[in-house]
Amino acid sequence: FVGRSVWCVVPAHNEQRLLPRMLGRVPAWVDGVVVVDDASSDGTSASAEAHGDPRVRLLRHDQNQNIDATIRTGYRCALGSGADMVVVMAAESAAKLGSVIAIEGQVPLKRWSCSSVATEAMAELPSP
Repeated sequence: FVGRSVWCVVPAHNEQRLLPRMLGRVPAWVDGVVVVDDASSDGTSASAEAHGDPRVRLLRHDQNQNIDATIRTGYRCALGSGADMVVVMAAESAAKLGSVIAIEGQVPLKRWSCSSVATEAMAELPSP
């Protein structure tokens, strides 16, 4: 991913317990992490803030929204920050983060996604 900006979006609802482990396993080549707290009632936001990684950005929904809206919020932030590639990972998927390395060199790095959520989020961004 040399020369490309890779970001990770983490939709989170009541993930206080799992979030620290996941954030601790984000590879060094990931440029930014957007944690979107979907109106959690536990300490999810505090957990993200306490992690201390300068790559982590915390966004919070005041009211619980569906998973699509939460991912869309993360995509908007990542793509608006210049991400070339965005990976969505749930907090409970910490073990799978390393598998993203397997796609390096196999996927053309451009703004694409099979997800309608990503398509909607990208449509809202100004053209490069």
